[in-house]
Amino acid sequence: MWEAELNFEWKITRGELREKGAEGVFSPELQLLERRLGAKSLPSRAELLFGHVPIRKHKDILKEDASIRD
Repeated sequence: MWEAELNFEWKITRGELREKGAEGVFSPELQLLERRLGAKSLPSRAELLFGHVPIRKHKDILKEDASIRD
């Protein structure tokens, strides 16, 4: 789900992949993502989260409500 936020431009060798495995190769990139997210404002983090996780709208909120954003 969060793969879209990772940088896939970096290169690794087959030796690194064999030595560290997939988790070991992705771990530094995930740690970098965690640091980048921590530096963002709460509204920016929420926007990123809701870009990945759809918001279920409450059944009593009308679609015409100006505060609702699709």
